[in-house]
Amino acid sequence: MYNYFLQEIEEIYVKARRQAIKKTELPAHLFPESCPFSADDILDPEFLPD
Repeated sequence: MYNYFLQEIEEIYVKARRQAIKKTELPAHLFPESCPFSADDILDPEFLPD
């Protein structure tokens, strides 16, 4: 599963970004074009972004 996650995270992020832009109606430039978090950050239940 972990390897699959690593392969798919960028594609998943692009789709999630697109949905977030559409739902929030905020300008696209407010959302990073690529995921700003590492796989370890995403999978860490204690991780909170700054």
